[in-house]
Amino acid sequence: MYREELEDDTKMENELKIIKIKDGLCFRIRDMIFVNENLEKQNPKLYLKAIHHETEHSPAYKFNDFFMDLKPEGTFFSSLSFMIRNPRSFKQLIPFFVYDGHFYIDYTLLFLYTILLSILVIKAIL
Repeated sequence: MYREELEDDTKMENELKIIKIKDGLCFRIRDMIFVNENLEKQNPKLYLKAIHHETEHSPAYKFNDFFMDLKPEGTFFSSLSFMIRNPRSFKQLIPFFVYDGHFYIDYTLLFLYTILLSILVIKAIL
């Protein structure tokens, strides 16, 4: 996707604001997309994919958002490579965070961690 297309997409999403952050990789809260300040410079292709992915999410978390996060987009290795070079971005893997005095939950991560923990507990019992 070209930058011009991305700008058109974000305008269609009620003027989403892109906010640079030091921690995490990329996530959306309401009409704001938070993206790591180093991502665009270090990996422009991943930056555009991440921004596009976040524009597809609904402003308030819906069940469809869960499936969007699980579909493969071919960004796993490039995301992991970026995260290794920018260790503070690993905070993206924490399912709880506070922004502007509000507590948020990443339901997709919470669900995946619950499944993983359940498997480990069942394995330990058996």
